[in-house]
Amino acid sequence: MQLLVHRTTGDQQLPGLLLTPTIGASDLLIPRHLPDPSSSSSFTMSFTVGETVIDLDNEIAKLEQDLIALKRRRNGLLPISQLPPEVLSRAFLFALSFFKDGGLGREKIFPEDTKRTICAVSYHWRGTAFNTPDFWKEIHVWDTSNFRYLDFPLKHMPENLPIYVEAKNITRRSDGIQRVLRLGSTRQLAQIFLDVSEPVVRWTFQDLDLRSEGTEFLELRCINSQTQDWKIPIPCMQAIAEAFPQLRRLCLTAWAMPSASELLAFSNLTELSLEWVSEFDGPGMHELLAFLKTAGSLTSLFLSFQATYASFQDGPWPTGITVNNLKKTRILSVDNDILSILLGAIHLPSDMERVEINFASLTGSTSPDASRKAATALNLAFSHMVPPPSLLVAYIIEPGEARKKLNYVAFVAQWNPKRTLLASMHVPNAPSSDADLHTLYLLPFTDPGGWLLSRLHAIQISFHPSLSFWETIARIPTLQKVSLIAWQLNDCFIRTLRRGFPDGPSQGEMTKPFPALRSMEVVFSLPNRASQFEIDYGRELANALKARANSAPEPDLTPNHVHEAHFYSCISQIDKDTHDLLSNVILEVFWTSKTRLHNFNV
Repeated sequence: MQLLVHRTTGDQQLPGLLLTPTIGASDLLIPRHLPDPSSSSSFTMSFTVGETVIDLDNEIAKLEQDLIALKRRRNGLLPISQLPPEVLSRAFLFALSFFKDGGLGREKIFPEDTKRTICAVSYHWRGTAFNTPDFWKEIHVWDTSNFRYLDFPLKHMPENLPIYVEAKNITRRSDGIQRVLRLGSTRQLAQIFLDVSEPVVRWTFQDLDLRSEGTEFLELRCINSQTQDWKIPIPCMQAIAEAFPQLRRLCLTAWAMPSASELLAFSNLTELSLEWVSEFDGPGMHELLAFLKTAGSLTSLFLSFQATYASFQDGPWPTGITVNNLKKTRILSVDNDILSILLGAIHLPSDMERVEINFASLTGSTSPDASRKAATALNLAFSHMVPPPSLLVAYIIEPGEARKKLNYVAFVAQWNPKRTLLASMHVPNAPSSDADLHTLYLLPFTDPGGWLLSRLHAIQISFHPSLSFWETIARIPTLQKVSLIAWQLNDCFIRTLRRGFPDGPSQGEMTKPFPALRSMEVVFSLPNRASQFEIDYGRELANALKARANSAPEPDLTPNHVHEAHFYSCISQIDKDTHDLLSNVILEVFWTSKTRLHNFNV
């Protein structure tokens, strides 16, 4: 028998190669599922003589490429692939900025995971990501980061693109940090954030041959994981200053106070943040003040201090330290002695744009003496400046767990939207009706002729202060506008309007409260209030304003001296009788369900 092999193409059979030698039919083992060659049916095999495994592998690879091309064409027809590259680029960058703006914490989703996920969506997305340099400009270093991962972003960004480096929670020696920092010799490392332990800082900088001219911002945060000592100095400060000679912004968090000479080594510094300085003491205060004496180039200063058991009796402390270029400063402390010393020592420039002072003592500020000392220091620190025309007084509760929340009374003085003083005092958790506490924390308001109140034109009250507070405010001769929250019918504001104040040493004459009052804003914000409450409050206010007009020795000839009154967040419609009562003492009455616009740029 001769076996003829055919190549089958479609419905045709092409003759193949005749195989030899001849084989007997009895010698051929034919499986049951194959036809008998002796039968009338044909027997064909579809392979090419001379074809190898390599040939088949190449054909498979070609088919796989064809499949990929088909999938790309199919994906290109999907709606998500129709987005222009510029839109996708902005979406990608927004996804990364989500972490910075208070999105999910880094412990749940890492930025590099977001990049990896975006690149895995489709070829179109991956190509767009690779062509978006800003998508790769942030390099994140972890204990487990390998060099391949650290080098990958550099392939997708131009050499002139600024690089941002973040090393998070590094507590052991990391060659990855040094590898990335060395890029500063040839690339611009614009910003560097190192969340590391003290040994890691030492290992990183003591032998690091680096001069990064392009680095402008450095933040070093201390992780105290290997020692019980809370007063941890920053190692290698001189080496760090030499590595970043053009540094303009320096932030040191949870370290001990550096020496004046260590800080002065950063000769181009314009913004300094010493946050949560640990175990601050008298010698540390001397070092800080010594630095400020020669820190004339500083434009921004942020100081905050952890709780300390140190005593600050080793004065006298210097005064009149002027930082001529300072525009913004923020000082927070849980020890009012620290704040009093700093406010007494630093002569703030009169053109300051923003000042924040936080008397956050959890224990010391609960004494009248401590609060009085804080109020005195505040007034003295700003006495050389023109008093503010506008003031916001608010009750602030910091976000967080209920047992850890801190309550503050805050005073926001404002000259214009770009010039603000914010001073706040911590208030222990206590009922808001506690008059003694309100008196204690409103000590800056005990003297209507003091610096803070002496030229006040407008005041906004966003909580419920005591009667003594309103009596002080009512004596300000320049106050023209009062904004408040209506919280009960006979509140302290209405009671103050109704009564006059003794005038002069003999207290024989009475003076009119709020003598220059021209405008009022009343906000109804009580939850679950009845609509009748607003009507009743309007009538009470009208009667109180009428009593105020008659409280002077000679009644006003023109009682309509209040030009306008705005009532906001009303759930009721004002009736004619109430409107007529108000119109007798107010020229224009506005009653609306709209919310009040914010007058302060806090």
